Amino acid sequence: MSSNPYSDNELQSPNPFQTQITNPAEDGYVKQVPVLGILNIVQASLELMMFLLLLAMSAFMIVSQNSPQIKLSKNLASMQMMGVAYGVIGAVVGITAILRLTSGILMLKKQGRVFSIIVSMIGLVSVFTCYCAPTSLALAIYSLVVLIQPSVIEVFHRRQTESGTN
Repeated sequence: MSSNPYSDNELQSPNPFQTQITNPAEDGYVKQVPVLGILNIVQASLELMMFLLLLAMSAFMIVSQNSPQIKLSKNLASMQMMGVAYGVIGAVVGITAILRLTSGILMLKKQGRVFSIIVSMIGLVSVFTCYCAPTSLALAIYSLVVLIQPSVIEVFHRRQTESGTN
């Protein structure tokens, strides 16, 4: 006879290592997917605002090159370089924002898991603007933690097979 008073507990699982979740839709990670989609849409809107700001700065640099004071100074070459740099960085952030927006919409529909993982990694490019660095980094980590969970993979796979047969 065992000295453990709880040894004959009827509620004990026959396999202690087996997960207790039978329906993956009840899993906490699966419930985080719509939240993740909304956060991606919010991050995309912030990045789109940064894109517009960088585009305006690039246009300002290019237009101000025609100023008589700038033409006489030694800063004309640096103004041209800064205008191009702002334009290139703005274009990259704009493309990233559009990809992130698409990823967020797909996550709300529980589709495009692999695409969302890739976009989370590409989205780290916005760290270089320093404007979206903390939120972009946090969102990338949060996305990876949620999207690699087996229950989330199963829900996305089930959704893919349902939409493929219809």
